[in-house]
Amino acid sequence: GMVLCDVQRVDPQHRPTDVLRRRDAIPHDGDVLIPLLRMPSLVPASILMRRSVFDAVGGFDEDLRTAEDIDFHLRVAAHAGIGVIEEPLVLAMRGHEGLSSYS
Repeated sequence: GMVLCDVQRVDPQHRPTDVLRRRDAIPHDGDVLIPLLRMPSLVPASILMRRSVFDAVGGFDEDLRTAEDIDFHLRVAAHAGIGVIEEPLVLAMRGHEGLSSYS
């Protein structure tokens, strides 16, 4: 239903810092709800999913003040299998002033 890829983190000057490796949190493909409950290492920009899965679970819950991405991914994991592409195909900036800078 959905695939996630590794994420290359970069600093504000776009220099690589580290890689978020999905296998560290998701040890296998398929039913991964339990591993995601233990460590929800999710980056919405790094997903690709079937439209039918999106239609079945709905989008982000706009009533949530925070963790709407975690809620969304957990609903997907409860509905469909998730796979991991063990390659960084997305860049994500660290060290900026957004909400994710406080993790």
